[in-house]
Order: sequence, then structure tokens, then C-alpha cells
Amino acid sequence: MQLDPKPRAQVFDYYGFVLYMNRQYEKALRALSQVQPEERSDLGLETLAMANARLGRMAEAHDAVAAILKKIPEQNLAAYRAVYAHHRRQQDLDHRLDALRAAGIPERSFDFRGREEDRLDGSLLRALTGDRTWVGRQHNGAPFVMELSANGDFALSSQSSIITGASSLDGNLFCTQSTATLLGRKFCAPVFRNPQGSSETQDEYVWPDSVTVWYFSVSQ
Repeated sequence: MQLDPKPRAQVFDYYGFVLYMNRQYEKALRALSQVQPEERSDLGLETLAMANARLGRMAEAHDAVAAILKKIPEQNLAAYRAVYAHHRRQQDLDHRLDALRAAGIPERSFDFRGREEDRLDGSLLRALTGDRTWVGRQHNGAPFVMELSANGDFALSSQSSIITGASSLDGNLFCTQSTATLLGRKFCAPVFRNPQGSSETQDEYVWPDSVTVWYFSVSQ
């Protein structure tokens, strides 16, 4: 910024983020104020939400989150947790996620909230994986099919994409990892029974992924 007195807008977004991570929230907001709303990056919106939440300015924090969700309706803390896993210190990751949570970012895609009594344990999850096919629909009603092999490979086909990668179980969580999503990082989430689902409608189970919510039944 000393070398270029009129830098492009993104520079102020990064500068605001650096100030936020150093707990200089008011200075972060002043840096972000140099950016026009239509020029603000995703990181700039996140920093705007985080800094305002830390200062207790919840109306402004909620407005920033509304702008984030307008651009990326499926955005959620679980996805942020995977994408920002490069933080070397847990307290730095928590410094981001806790503020985004306070600002109103949902824990899972489209604010899905499964009931604990419907959550599958590890033994039930194992029965759904390995040489199985998941058939159903996404949150928006679009159909999908996912093939799971015994050796842990998966191939998922939907109207918008075809994704391949590796699947695994981590305790009571179903995990996927693909170079096509989340910078190639592993993403784990619980699977729930769908109390309103049936095999006929192919929605007996619910899997809240990083970018959508999948309703499905299992075929051999």
C-alpha cells in the first residue's frame, strides 16, 4: 500500500483481514470501507461479518452474512472449517469460525439441522457403504446417483456435475475427499434418517454435504 497509493479493491479486503486476525477490528472496518459494495470480494464480506460481530454490531454483521448467502446460498461453517484447515493454530481458525457463527453463518448447508435421535451411528453407516448405490435428490430437487465401492472409491453424478474421489468412515461420520471440491480436503458429516422419507420416494436418509443436502435411499 505504501508503493501504490491507489491499490485495487482486493488489496483493502486482504488488509482488512490481516487487521481482523490481529484483533484490530475497528481498523479492519476502516480498511474495508475503502471498497465499494459491488467490488467487495468473498473474503471482504467474511471479514466485514467477523469484525462487526466482534464489536457487537450485529445488524451490520447480519447484513454481511446476507450478502454472503445471496452470492453462495449453500455457504456453511462446516465447509469453511475444511477450506480453512491450513491454519497452523487452532485459535486462529476458531477466531474466524466463532465470529462467522455469531454473525449468522449456518453450521451446515442451507441451515440443515438433523435431530440427534435420527443420526446414524458407525455400525449403521457401514451398512450403507461399500458396494452400495445411493439414489435420490438434492436439496433443490435435482436427482443424483452415487456409487460406493468396497475399496472406498466413489463416483457421484448429478445434473450439475460428476465427481469422483475416496470415501471413508470416521467414527459416526461419513467422509468424502475429491480434488474437485474443498481444495481436495476431506469433508466429514453425519448421516440422518429422514422421518418423512421412504424407499418409494428415495429419501430415507439425509446427508448434509459441504455444498448441498442429499436425500437418498440405498440400493444394492
